[in-house]
Amino acid sequence: MTPRTSPSSTCSAFVALACAASFACANPLPEAVTYDTTVPTGEQVFGFEVGERHLSHDELLRYFEAVAGASERVQLVEIGSTHEMRRHVLAIISTPENLARLEDLRSAHVAYADGLAETPGPLVAWFVYSVHGNETSGAHASTYTVYHLAAAPLDALEVNLGNTVVIIEPSANPDGMQRFTSWVNAHRNRIEASDPNHREHREAWPNGRTNHYWFDLNRDWLLLQHPESRSRVEWYQRWLPHVVGDYHEMGTSATYFFQPGVPSRNNPLTSARTVELTAQIARFHARALDAFAQPYFTREAFDDFYYGKGSTYPDLQGSVGVLFEQASARGLAQRSPNGTVTLKQAIRNQFATSRSLLAGAQANRQALAIHQRSTRRDALAAGKATGGGWVFSTPGDPHRGYSLARLLAGHDIEVFRQAQAPQHAFLVPAEQIRFRLVQTLFEPVTEFADPTFYDVSAWNADLAYDIDVTRVSALPARGERVLRTSPLAPGALHGDSATAVAYVLDWQRSESPPAAATWLREGLRLRVMTEPFGAEVDGQMIAFERGAVVALIGTQSKSRKTLDELVAQVIDEERAHVYALSTGLTPVGPDLGGRSTAAIGKAKLLLLAGPGTSAYEVGEIWHLTDKRLGLPTTLVELDQLERLSLRAYSHVLMADGDYEDLDAQVGERLRDYACGGGTVIAQRRAAKWWAEQPVTRLRVSELPPSGLPASYGDRAEVLQRERIAGAILASRVDLTHPLAFGLPDERLPMFHKGELRFRRVADRFANVAVYDEEAPVLSGFVSPENAKRLGGSVAVIAEPVGRGRLILFADVPNFRAYFRGSQRMYSNGLFFNSAIEFDRAIVDQAEQRCRREQATDMS
Repeated sequence: MTPRTSPSSTCSAFVALACAASFACANPLPEAVTYDTTVPTGEQVFGFEVGERHLSHDELLRYFEAVAGASERVQLVEIGSTHEMRRHVLAIISTPENLARLEDLRSAHVAYADGLAETPGPLVAWFVYSVHGNETSGAHASTYTVYHLAAAPLDALEVNLGNTVVIIEPSANPDGMQRFTSWVNAHRNRIEASDPNHREHREAWPNGRTNHYWFDLNRDWLLLQHPESRSRVEWYQRWLPHVVGDYHEMGTSATYFFQPGVPSRNNPLTSARTVELTAQIARFHARALDAFAQPYFTREAFDDFYYGKGSTYPDLQGSVGVLFEQASARGLAQRSPNGTVTLKQAIRNQFATSRSLLAGAQANRQALAIHQRSTRRDALAAGKATGGGWVFSTPGDPHRGYSLARLLAGHDIEVFRQAQAPQHAFLVPAEQIRFRLVQTLFEPVTEFADPTFYDVSAWNADLAYDIDVTRVSALPARGERVLRTSPLAPGALHGDSATAVAYVLDWQRSESPPAAATWLREGLRLRVMTEPFGAEVDGQMIAFERGAVVALIGTQSKSRKTLDELVAQVIDEERAHVYALSTGLTPVGPDLGGRSTAAIGKAKLLLLAGPGTSAYEVGEIWHLTDKRLGLPTTLVELDQLERLSLRAYSHVLMADGDYEDLDAQVGERLRDYACGGGTVIAQRRAAKWWAEQPVTRLRVSELPPSGLPASYGDRAEVLQRERIAGAILASRVDLTHPLAFGLPDERLPMFHKGELRFRRVADRFANVAVYDEEAPVLSGFVSPENAKRLGGSVAVIAEPVGRGRLILFADVPNFRAYFRGSQRMYSNGLFFNSAIEFDRAIVDQAEQRCRREQATDMS
């Protein structure tokens, strides 16, 4: 090894208090270490010192490639790609001898963790940097972490690399990091601008926190709806790290946080030993930060309740996850009550706690290995003691059940097809090492010791997917195991296309909406059947429920050859099941050309976005329309509406947002659009805005304060009790309504957050979904007072506005792309809006309200 002394710096990582007051530390590497000069520094690769400006994701990857190319201790692995096709990589670091037999080491480690071997494998530490793309101090610190581990003498490291595997995820959100970096580098001054008002520190909407579709990837570890999460969790389960460092940033006025966090807010499924080990390792972080007088806190603000976060997901499985939060400069430097916060200072702190996490893991390596083994063994024993397991099936919609099975398999949960049962039948044994994961995904929780939540209080997979999962004491015989790589069942053509007069999509099946969207994009004329009917296909009577989509061949402008190609396309790409009917005369129910049908218009969607709207909820809608359905979607900011012709769009989609101060002219244009025949789908505060418009007859209210007596010191707890951070409520839907077509039964779980509630309207046919009167809470925290007030109120309303249609959701129907049941209702509003009919008298009244309002606007 060719020696290199650490580049000059004004302070060491653990010593030299002189720079602490000004936070002027330039290079955070320890001064006393002599580094290998054949391993490039960041300055040698970039031409500037890390922290002098923000790195792009491409530059970050370039550095890791350079280090991996120069060091035999580093192996770079590409584990997937993002929505924007950026490479998602891990750096695996150990001695050259270990890397040469890496799979043997991994197998030995997993065997011990699972109780199949008696000798522990290597210590495994995983660093997850900057899952929020605009919290880039972690990603920048990763360059120092990999350099230190690759170039320092082995005896100068905080961990015995000869018996350790370190895994670094340099950027857990490449798309968000790139978006943020582009912003700050485009707006930085040549002369440092620490003024918080400077544009560099005030990102444009939606900012770089989220991924391409504006999802918070730190909430997706459990839900696995995005490629970044699926890749990460696959490798997490492959390696089962002992410790996971999860590196974030928080508000500029804060200091530095590391766990154990608020003790009372840990999930009860997390063992006390996990918390103890977290606290023991915390002493190493304190020592590291005390060395340069960096203030910090450890038992406030943050909790470990929701298992979908990077610091909490490991805790359920015998790992120790540690959340780190650094005060953010949101640029290069920003003034704060604690002095000027700089990117370089933030990098220094994140690198220091990266080293202290390794030191803490080294000091507790035996305890960590035993803890992981005992946690997994205890979970297996608990599952065995309960016996049996869970079974579920989706007879009308095999893909929906298979999607849930694949979600479980994404966590390496054992899930099997039932032997000698249809494709849609699955079973999950309780006796398995990942029993606790199954518990948190399937078992509802409605009682809580502490009602304060940093995130949501419910996330049940069966409720989100609207699948009845049954707990049984004895399981039926197992068939083949479902794996994360198991292919979905192929689509099929039923019947003879040569004699077909119509092609039909069964709307009960999950693959039918994207198939219908494909046909609409290609110009097919489609109709929806509003009544059930039966048809003979391949000698069998097939029952079609309301919502079946029909392409009548005699009404199409396409050639027969093109039609057959489009049928083959959706069978191949969407795995759709298409039914070829040889006659329009049905033996049961209405005929295909009768009045029990409605035309499905070609969707051209306008999604309101930008400042004033919730980027999360806009992103959820966009992900549904663009990624899942493939419907043309135009994203427009609110201030563009004044110059836009809304008539060109079939729908205006409105997510939650602050619409109270909406420009008067914009409000008038939206009202005119709906009154003139347009369809609006609005949720939460957007729905509230519509309910308050004079063109509607709706009534909406906020849940009032509880009125509980409290002292000032109790204010935080009382306010939390009154708040609904995120719970799952039971609703009853009218299955005959077009918005409910395709739902398996009248019970529909809805994800609710906030205090909004709709009162029932006089037209009983407009109240499409109503919360259960007696027991509205299926899972999560809702105070008894709020549960009583919500019971019997309306979750979904469909109302006429002039000649148009207004579809309102009190909830978040597309929550985190995970709530497939309520998402179906939202999709139906996109396809079946023309099938929603109202009594003539009600429409006349709606048109009168519009005329009165338009006269007022003109005056």
